[in-house]
Amino acid sequence: AAQSSGCAYNTVPLGVAVGIDGGVYVSGKFQYAPMALGSTTLSPSSAHGFMARLSPSGTWSWAKPIVADCEELRLEVDGAGDVYAYGTCGLFNSNIWTDYEYREGQYNAIITKVDSSGTFKWQTTVTSPSWVRGFVKGLRVLPNGSLVVTGTYGSGMVFGQTTMTNNGMYVAKLSSLGAWQWISTGGARNQYDGVAGLAVQANGTIVVAAIYQQWGTPTYGTYTLAPSDHQRDIALLKIGPSGTWLAAERIGNVSNGWSATEDAIDIEVLPNGRTVLLANFTSTNLAVGTSTVSTRGASDILLTTR
Repeated sequence: AAQSSGCAYNTVPLGVAVGIDGGVYVSGKFQYAPMALGSTTLSPSSAHGFMARLSPSGTWSWAKPIVADCEELRLEVDGAGDVYAYGTCGLFNSNIWTDYEYREGQYNAIITKVDSSGTFKWQTTVTSPSWVRGFVKGLRVLPNGSLVVTGTYGSGMVFGQTTMTNNGMYVAKLSSLGAWQWISTGGARNQYDGVAGLAVQANGTIVVAAIYQQWGTPTYGTYTLAPSDHQRDIALLKIGPSGTWLAAERIGNVSNGWSATEDAIDIEVLPNGRTVLLANFTSTNLAVGTSTVSTRGASDILLTTR
């Protein structure tokens, strides 16, 4: 067991990942007073967050300050041992490591790469207008070093050379250096679209667990799902390696009224290529493939494979 020390307030962990050598990477944020991670002490006057590494035996190897104020900062490690941090952070002029400027209500989506020694490599930013929040909810590293990411977007957000004109969810691919290669969008095109995560099958097909809410009919390429008549339904999606929508399936129930909820939590791929979806639900007689499930209380766990 390892812990931070010092007098920092509101110390919150945001992400964790394990390297190929067994080292553990963590990210988080703190406020108001210094925080120590091993022999490194971080000051709240020059940082709002941190990223750090523990050795396989649990000792702090290094800790780096993150200057931005991040709502989310999840972590993913590739086969070479490099670490990718992704999430939603306050506005910054250049990058979250050195140059931060907070503006009320303005947050940007970020993806950044750091090597196993804690050296910053590159950062890609999705800029947002005031009060428009950009989210990166899932990231996977492909064997060639390129990345696939998913999340939600709002009108006016800028992905490389693409400026969004509405709201929705997206799946995108970046090069090994963080350049945008393609982006595919979908959803009900309103502020109620959401994403739980993504995974990649061995053939390169991307699977995404998304949600959508009432007052919209979601479309994903040429696929259209039935509109929701209640709070949230699940959209289980497939996208090809070049960004083409391949399939869309709704998991929802039209007979349980406005208060019913089907909510995607996470998604994973098994070695045989099958998809595992984790969700919760409040419906009765919910059709999930050839099965039917009913809640035993206010909210139950749903686990299904495809």
